[in-house]
Amino acid sequence: MACQSQKEIVADEDRTVSIEIKEGDERDISSLTSNEWLNFVIDVRGESRFGSINSLKPKIQKAQPMLREVESNKKCYDPRVVSIGPYHCGKLELEVGERIKIPLARLYLKNSSKETVHELYEEVDNVAGEARKCYVEGLTDFTEESLARMMFLDGCFILQYIYGIVNAIPEVLETIHHAPLVRRDLFLLENQLPFVVLQVLMRLKSKKHEGEKMITDFIKRIRGEPGERGGLMEKIENFFQKNV
Repeated sequence: MACQSQKEIVADEDRTVSIEIKEGDERDISSLTSNEWLNFVIDVRGESRFGSINSLKPKIQKAQPMLREVESNKKCYDPRVVSIGPYHCGKLELEVGERIKIPLARLYLKNSSKETVHELYEEVDNVAGEARKCYVEGLTDFTEESLARMMFLDGCFILQYIYGIVNAIPEVLETIHHAPLVRRDLFLLENQLPFVVLQVLMRLKSKKHEGEKMITDFIKRIRGEPGERGGLMEKIENFFQKNV
């Protein structure tokens, strides 16, 4: 049953007349006269109901359908190796990529006690609700437990992958045979994890700001900034020359 709209005419001290909508939804506005509607649009008190532009938090979006309809764009928005977050989770074509997550997560958790790992998972579980709100509404059909598990595993995978690439860690390079494609997948619009999850997980192995610096270094290397890309590529080439 639709809510009944209630209008209240409010006179401010400066004798400006404005309209307050007490109940109902956006369709209530249609019942206003043009003058009332314009007053509502320009009145900042309308923000408390519809939200100020400045108060709206950015969300992890999905590519617009009109972009996907372009033939040359169809494969630009979907991961090819690994899914991160809920949008592409469970796709059959990404099963192989799913298998490399646990080995890398184990490397990330290596040398940590079971108690520490359990505490870390609990911390991720505690922020999972906040992280859920970072995704477009209606697209995170996960239970609290399944969401926390996915974010824990994906987060450990991401951080170990970045650490391994930045430092050319042999165990990481041996595990990931499609490193460039994984790198591509991590930058996709629909393949993201809320930063609040990574912040929790970074506390395990990084001091304050060290984890963020590692991610910044990774991005700089990918962008090929002077003095960065050459060193990384040289390390990777040397590794494969010795081991392949």
